[in-house]
Amino acid sequence: MVSGKRLFEVQWTKLLGILLVALALRLALDPDYPIPREKMREMERKAALESPMSRPSLLAPEPLSPQGDVRRLDLRFHWQWAGPSVDWTIVVFDDNLERIVEMYVGPLLEASLDEHSAEKVPVGTALHWQVEGLWKGHLLRSMPTPFRVLPSER
Repeated sequence: MVSGKRLFEVQWTKLLGILLVALALRLALDPDYPIPREKMREMERKAALESPMSRPSLLAPEPLSPQGDVRRLDLRFHWQWAGPSVDWTIVVFDDNLERIVEMYVGPLLEASLDEHSAEKVPVGTALHWQVEGLWKGHLLRSMPTPFRVLPSER
């Protein structure tokens, strides 16, 4: 026979177990726990607005020209950017993607190399260029775009 004290302990633990299972079921089936849906949507919207990657136009500038063969006299860099004003730097790479020219151009979306930078660009070899800028601490870069400078005809 089970003593009264022992019987009370068994009933108390069963009751606690049943209450915990009921609480677990309630929490699992309640879609608004621990944060109401409206609050969750508001938090998601706020996070999306603060993230630069949530805006497709802010992912990277798009290089437009030069591409392919270009004469030295026609060497002009042009890119597209739909985001806020950013100070840009044009970077020209050799065929091993090592930087040979970096030129700051400010918030412009089109620029030519200055005389000093243009002298460093070799003629007739495979080159690449990209544009880089900094926006709210995020480095923005276009994809390296291949081009080749042809000798100028006299």
